[in-house]
Amino acid sequence: MKTNLTAIAATLLLFRFVHASTAMAAAPPDLHDPAVRQVYIKSCSDRIRNAPNDSEAYAYRGYVYLHDDKLQESLADLNKANELEPNNLKVLCTLGEVHIALKDYKSATSDFSAAIALKPQEAAYYANRGVAYMFSNQLAEAQKDALKALQLDPQFSPAFELMGETSYKSNKYAECIKYCNEAIKRSSGDADAFYFRGCAYEKLGNKTQADLDKAKATRMGYHGQVLFHEGSR
Repeated sequence: MKTNLTAIAATLLLFRFVHASTAMAAAPPDLHDPAVRQVYIKSCSDRIRNAPNDSEAYAYRGYVYLHDDKLQESLADLNKANELEPNNLKVLCTLGEVHIALKDYKSATSDFSAAIALKPQEAAYYANRGVAYMFSNQLAEAQKDALKALQLDPQFSPAFELMGETSYKSNKYAECIKYCNEAIKRSSGDADAFYFRGCAYEKLGNKTQADLDKAKATRMGYHGQVLFHEGSR
């Protein structure tokens, strides 16, 4: 994963922190439209004016602010939602996304660890925490979380992609290819897996395959954004 993190919400780990967002399930499906975001923010703000302790309204508005790249506003709303309703999995996971976008990887790790403590059998939360570990260059911890996710769900393609990406960053290019192959086998639309497999082929001197994989990743929309995994909350 690259670190074009301000674009994180525009695409909302495949993994790309799973190809589904950790967003609230009730959020509108077309938040790519700025006009829709503004209408939704106003609606949430109206709810908050009428009910200042409406934790759900803060959570939803915080999520929309994340899509709007208003990270500090998003963080403030999500912290307020967490204060009003502690241990809400939706809020914790979205906080993790915001902290990743702010490059506060320690806080993101704590957010996902809290989600894991509440629901330790959810593979997606381990994968998301693994992303936070990866960005803080704790590659061994990231791989440990990816392997735990695979233990819980052996078909979980984002965990294979995470293993591939961390293997690449650890200069283990043959391993990267192996794990990316597994990710692609389970999710043929995994642009990240194609991209990092291409990078690994390039390092191993196979420029033809590297160019094919990278070109395919680009056609599939790979831009380095981080996508987070929702889980079955």
